[in-house]
Amino acid sequence: MNYMSGDVGSMINVAGVSIMDTTDQQADAEKFIEYLLQPEAQEYFAEQTTEYPLVSGVQPPAKQIPISQINPPNIDLSSLADLEGTISLLEQAGLL
Repeated sequence: MNYMSGDVGSMINVAGVSIMDTTDQQADAEKFIEYLLQPEAQEYFAEQTTEYPLVSGVQPPAKQIPISQINPPNIDLSSLADLEGTISLLEQAGLL
């Protein structure tokens, strides 16, 4: 797949996980996060959902370019909190 320099299709947004401080299942939550970061889980995401792995040593999806070659648009993803602002920002960047 080819991405144009700064193209919205090359935007990278890393999924996150956290543990709420109100949980009564802290140990289970930590085990789940540890599981997600295991090479086997990262291989699943790369092979089945074509996501780039976040663990060193796990190969990226076969038909995707290396993440180091992606030139995403210069957008602060934390500024995409509201729909109107998001659309405006993407229009200003020339992506919509």
